[in-house]
Amino acid sequence: MERWVAEVSKRGTEWAELSGQVVGWENEAELEEALAEVERLQGLRVEENWDGGDSALGLQGSLDSAPGLQDSGDGRDMEELRLVRACGQGDVGTVLRLVREVGVDVNAQVGEDGDTLLVAASVGGHVPVVEVLLQVPGLDVNGEDGEGRAPLNEASYKGHWQVVEALLQVPEIDVNRADRWGGTSLYAASLRGHLKVAQALLRVPGIDVNLPGSWGRTPLHWASYGGNLPLVHAPLRMAGIDVNLPDSFGLTPLLWASVGGHTEVVQALLRAPGVDMNRADNQGQTPLHFACACCRLEVATMLVEAGAEVNSRDSNGESPLEVLCHGCGGVENCVQLLRGAAGPILKVLRLGGLPERIAADMAMECLCGRQRMAAMLLRAGANVLSDHPHIPFRPGLKGNVLCHG
Repeated sequence: MERWVAEVSKRGTEWAELSGQVVGWENEAELEEALAEVERLQGLRVEENWDGGDSALGLQGSLDSAPGLQDSGDGRDMEELRLVRACGQGDVGTVLRLVREVGVDVNAQVGEDGDTLLVAASVGGHVPVVEVLLQVPGLDVNGEDGEGRAPLNEASYKGHWQVVEALLQVPEIDVNRADRWGGTSLYAASLRGHLKVAQALLRVPGIDVNLPGSWGRTPLHWASYGGNLPLVHAPLRMAGIDVNLPDSFGLTPLLWASVGGHTEVVQALLRAPGVDMNRADNQGQTPLHFACACCRLEVATMLVEAGAEVNSRDSNGESPLEVLCHGCGGVENCVQLLRGAAGPILKVLRLGGLPERIAADMAMECLCGRQRMAAMLLRAGANVLSDHPHIPFRPGLKGNVLCHG
């Protein structure tokens, strides 16, 4: 409501007469509150009209008496504002009439936010309006609004795949154009999980599937992070895909999938040609480190079976097994934990204020899961803390003793 009232104060009564019909108020009390605020700010006499249950506003006044509205003298500013609002609301009849009669600048940035016609229609997902605008001579299909939003980026982010399809028919469309946040349309579709949009974009010749956006993440990063298998498969089929590309923190798509425990995505990435399953992040942690830290038994097993290095060290000098032990009491308690002593975990949980019975259940569940992971790592040849830089060598400890002693 506050934004609408502010716009009325700036634009004047003719704008209010139009916008009041399309704002849409959920109840009469909300409408009355908005009108009262407008009346207070503007000193305008307010008249309410109701038609079939839909709200409509008639604000009596004139352009001359409404402060804050700067009109060009021929009414073009007001018509452009009417037109961009009609595009945003999907009013194709009004769009057709105004485009034909007024001769407005179809690429103009209108209003306080610099709205453009095509961006407004694309954000709203209004295919008929988009198709009308695409036929207007001189339309810039890649033109941004005042907030740096381009039509294809916004339609992709919103998941309006039919709008995307319509925009992609224009030869001048720039499918690799990044918005002001650095993300391409494919990036936006992958971030939001819009498969149809991604599929449409990937069919465009020349699309760059490796272009990063915020935090250096690519579409494959976001699809892997979200565990969206179809969105992972789609770019993996593209020539030139870099499956090992790290983001700003050094995390690859496989690292993100391992964190989330997305087994099907991990499996798909492991099958990708050239995948580096031991590629570490900026802290030296590999996908196996992350799987162990998050207690992702199935993912860890898949990585080990695919040939992941079980004794790799991160920047703290810790192996995946030692990272696993950290999750329930720290490295100092590793031997006791893996032998089945749930006491250290139970102590931590009790200190957190959990009831003893619940804490005991959680301790045993955590312990059993980590025991299975530790056993799997030891069978694969993991060293047992003997060369950890912070723990003295303990003679006589064997891998099978830790899990079965």
